[in-house]
Amino acid sequence: MPIFDAPERMLTLSNALLVVAAALTVVATISVIYFGNLVDSKKQTELKAYQDNADSKVSNLRRQLNYRTISPEQFKAISVNLRSLPQRKVQIICPFENQEAYEYAKQLQKLLEAAHWDTGAGIVRQPKLNADFGITVVGRENVGDGVQSLMYVLNQASVQANMNISPVALAGHIQILVGPKP
Repeated sequence: MPIFDAPERMLTLSNALLVVAAALTVVATISVIYFGNLVDSKKQTELKAYQDNADSKVSNLRRQLNYRTISPEQFKAISVNLRSLPQRKVQIICPFENQEAYEYAKQLQKLLEAAHWDTGAGIVRQPKLNADFGITVVGRENVGDGVQSLMYVLNQASVQANMNISPVALAGHIQILVGPKP
């Protein structure tokens, strides 16, 4: 072969191959850095999305585990507004087996008593109470305006309540059913 006979040609070929190898090494290094950064960026984005999702789930679990509360601002707004209405007799009912609902019912009782509404003998803890989630204000038609007023005042203070007019409600009373936490 003529290329092997001339050392200058071998040297030129060797130098050319060295330049090609160096160029390929540079291209490979740049590609590794570029695609490594690209993969790292994508991994960081996925990790951030995963972390945000986990944080959201943890926040939801904490919210579910925490008891409902009536803030001092809500307490004041509701009690002041209820004092401007005719006083009513109220019976508060919660499920016997639900401690969170009972604690919330006690807060409602204190609030109603601060507004000078009659809560009678206290909170009735009823086994197997089929209450909706949250608060339901129940009364017969003859106390319907009181039911609507109480529900309106609670909702105005961001204490969500539903209304139910029922012929089986305790006569002359507004009943507040404190169901499980929504």
